[in-house]
Amino acid sequence: MVEKAKNVGATTPKGYTAVKLYNTKTKAAEAYYIPVGQKITVNGKTYDPSKTKNNEFVFTGHTGQKGFNFLGAALRGMDVNGDGRIDKKDTDDNIGKRINRDKKVPNGYFVDMLDPWTYDAYVDKGNGYVSFRKEHIGEREYSVSIDNGENQ
Repeated sequence: MVEKAKNVGATTPKGYTAVKLYNTKTKAAEAYYIPVGQKITVNGKTYDPSKTKNNEFVFTGHTGQKGFNFLGAALRGMDVNGDGRIDKKDTDDNIGKRINRDKKVPNGYFVDMLDPWTYDAYVDKGNGYVSFRKEHIGEREYSVSIDNGENQ
C-alpha cells in the first residue's frame, strides 16, 4: 500500500526522491518515491524533485480540484506493485484499466485504451505516462509523466 500521512514525514529511502500529495482540507497525504534523476512532468511543466529541499516535491490541493485528483490517480496507477515506489520494478503497458477504476478520477474523464497503439497510460521500469480525456476523439486534457528527462 502507498505510504499514507503518518509516514509522509519519514526519511526518503536512499537513492530516491519523494513526490508527495498533501490534501489541504483533510490534512491527509500520500508519498511516492522515484529514483534520483527522474523528473515528473505535470501538464507540461517539469519538476526535478532531486533539486529541491530534502529531495522532495510536495503538490498541495484537495479532492475538489481536478488536477490534484488526476495527479494522484496517475501516481497510484504507475505504482504497479503498490510499494510506494515508482521504479524499475514497475512495468505495465495497460495501467489504464486500474486508473479508470480509481474513484478519485473526476466524473466524465478517463484514460483511453482503444487499442495498444493509442493507450494513454503505461509504465515501463519506472518511466511512465498517463493522460486523461473526456472523449475518445479529441485532445488530452491532463497528463503526467515520470522519466529521466530524455523524453522531454
